[in-house]
Amino acid sequence: MRQPVFYLPGGTRYVADFLIFWCDGTADTRDVKGMETEGFKIKWREVQAAYPWMTFLKVKRYGKVWKVEP
Repeated sequence: MRQPVFYLPGGTRYVADFLIFWCDGTADTRDVKGMETEGFKIKWREVQAAYPWMTFLKVKRYGKVWKVEP
């Protein structure tokens, strides 16, 4: 799914880039980042605390290589 919305306490929301459902029944979200803003860092911590059963991953580019980070 593209751009799933996660509702956070306080009436804010976090929109990830992708929600991926795997064949083994698990799901994770991926957020492709160029630069992490202060607002993103706050929402990133909030969404992980509000949805502890989900896996949230950041995808960053280092030169020509893409790396997945927790």
